Amino acid sequence: MPENTAKFSIGDVVKHKQFNFRGVIYDVDFEFNNSEEWYKSIPKDVRPRKDQPFYHLLAENNEITYEAYVSEQNLVNDDSDEPIKHPLIEEIFSGKKGSGYFRPSNRSEEHTSELQSRTNLVCRLLLEKKKTTTTPLLPIA
Repeated sequence: MPENTAKFSIGDVVKHKQFNFRGVIYDVDFEFNNSEEWYKSIPKDVRPRKDQPFYHLLAENNEITYEAYVSEQNLVNDDSDEPIKHPLIEEIFSGKKGSGYFRPSNRSEEHTSELQSRTNLVCRLLLEKKKTTTTPLLPIA
C-alpha cells in the first residue's frame, strides 16, 4: 500500500493558481474529505480529483478573510513573506518564521512528533482554544 504524502505542510503559506487569494494551511486531508454537495458545487470543468491531498486554509484576498478547502493541484507556495491577516492566525499559530507559521510548543515533543509521524499520518490540528462560531468553508477547487 503506497504511503500518503502531501506537498505542503501545516503552517505553509500558499496561494491559489487560478483565483486571487492566499492563505496559511492549518489542516490537511490526504484525500477529499468533504461533502458530495460541496464537491458537486464546483463546476465540472474545474472540479479537482478526489484522490489527492486537500488543505484547510485561513484564507484572504484584498477584501475579506475566510476559510477555504483547496486541492493540492490548485496551490503553489507563496514566497512573498507578507503576513496573513486572518483574525484566527493567533488562535492557531504562535508565530511566523520566514515564510511560514508555527504552532504552539506547549505540547510535549513526543506528542508532536507522533502527530506528524508518517506512519500514523495524523495531521489533525488540535486547537488550544475553540471558537463558538465557525466560518463556513467556501467551495473553491
